[in-house]
Amino acid sequence: MKKICIWGPLGVGKTTIMENLHHSIGESRRFDIIFWENINTDGNIRDIQEIILERLKVNAKELNNDLRADIISKELNDRSYVLFLDGVSSEINFKEIGMHDDHGRGKVVFACRSREFCWQADGVIHVQQLCQREAKKLFWEVVGVHLKKYPDIELVADSIVKECGGMPYMLKLIGKELANQSEVAIWRATADELRLTSSEEKKELEEVDRFFTLVYKNLSLEQQHCLLGWAIFSTGLELSQDYIIDGWAAQKFLASFNKIGDAHTKRLSLFGFPSSTLPDMPNCCEILTLILEGKRLEKLPTSFFDYMCHLQLLDLHETNIGCLPPSISRLINLNALFLRSSCSLLLQLPAEIGRLQKLEILDVSHTKVQCLPSEIGQLIELKYLRVSRVENVGNHTHADAGSGEMISLNIISKLRLLEELIIE
Repeated sequence: MKKICIWGPLGVGKTTIMENLHHSIGESRRFDIIFWENINTDGNIRDIQEIILERLKVNAKELNNDLRADIISKELNDRSYVLFLDGVSSEINFKEIGMHDDHGRGKVVFACRSREFCWQADGVIHVQQLCQREAKKLFWEVVGVHLKKYPDIELVADSIVKECGGMPYMLKLIGKELANQSEVAIWRATADELRLTSSEEKKELEEVDRFFTLVYKNLSLEQQHCLLGWAIFSTGLELSQDYIIDGWAAQKFLASFNKIGDAHTKRLSLFGFPSSTLPDMPNCCEILTLILEGKRLEKLPTSFFDYMCHLQLLDLHETNIGCLPPSISRLINLNALFLRSSCSLLLQLPAEIGRLQKLEILDVSHTKVQCLPSEIGQLIELKYLRVSRVENVGNHTHADAGSGEMISLNIISKLRLLEELIIE
């Protein structure tokens, strides 16, 4: 098995190189299977195994890491494959994953910021900052070369390019902010802000924060809230456009902000936490958004939602939760409930679901829910309903839509505001 390390500082373009390589290899069809994983801070072996096993269509959720590694090793032994790992920040033992040196047709490509993690690689690619000439070329391509006709702007541009330190991401970020901007005063103000140095001790992400803050300040209030809504998601998480827009709408980012408050203080996401770490009855009266994701989350405490009456968005997708607790009825201000995808053990919705009078979005697609309870008809504000047809998985313990029906016409007729009904 060949290993290639791509290393360089933050913002220099390592991920772009990885994505282009991934795309090129995919189009070539030279390999049987390709894996991509964005590594979190601790480089969890089990998470990497989970991605590989899902692509291999092998169910090994109940097995320990060693047995999973044996399965992966056997599955990949005679196959040609490439594993892409982006954001590596600690040493990874590939044998513990199930990838061995005797996999003659296997390759691993991983990106990191420090060369210290490249020692186990067969090949090393050092991605450096752009030279001044290349940095200028990229910057002018983004802002528009027609602005060079203004001598004062061209002079300020040289200063801005220097402050960007040859980082392609930063050059594009600031370039887009100044694109087609012919006011010299705005260019000078941008250069002045970039020259401001922090009085605090220099940190790894300080440069990124400096550029981000500059662009953020020029966004509208609505755009700022939408952007901060992304901050709670883990690095590298793939989000669909529909999901993002649904989330913004549920949290009222696209309407009035008077009731929202500070986005960064009232939104919480927990990824990969086991059920045993959750408090029985958290006192979170002001929380507006709660995202709980991860295969290790299998059960919610009975009174978990008792003090979350202001919650607007609840996302439990990609968990192993088998049922919703009765306290779900306390979420009287909930606008969106996402249970889609890998809630593979969820068989039914509780009757308490009918108490969510402000619910506008309900997504239970790709779960094991066979039919919806009659209480769905009480959701008078429901606008978007997404479900999936599944094979019969057993009897239901509450009144439902009827034999063989996912949702009855009688229930649909009560949903007067329904705009979208998807049954996959």
